[in-house]
This record gives sequence, C-alpha cells and structure tokens, in this order.
Amino acid sequence: MTLDVRLITQLSNEDCVVVEVRSEAVQFYSAGMYFDVRRDIEEDTRQVVKIMNYTKGKGLIIAA
Repeated sequence: MTLDVRLITQLSNEDCVVVEVRSEAVQFYSAGMYFDVRRDIEEDTRQVVKIMNYTKGKGLIIAA
C-alpha cells in the first residue's frame, strides 16, 4: 500500500502544520497546532475555522 502525505502550505505556519494523507483506500487531513497562551485565542479559533472550511466533507484530525 502506498501512502502519500502532502503539506497544505496555505494553511500551515510556525504554529500550525496541515497535511493531506492519501492512500488507495482513504483520504483525510491532519492538523497539528500550538496555541500560545500569550496570544488572543481568537487568532487560533480563526485558523481552526479556515482548516475546517478547507477540509469540509473530508475527514479531519486536529491535535492541539
């Protein structure tokens, strides 16, 4: 089985990495996020909403 992972650069930054994972049987997205306690939580919330809109209708795993 082949597994491909592609970085979604338009959603990734120094505190967030979003990848698309594909194989013959499955496709989903995964996001690893760091929420800095010194930053306004609204910034992180907006990033989560962007990711959810981008991945709408597909599987998504978020680790924060």
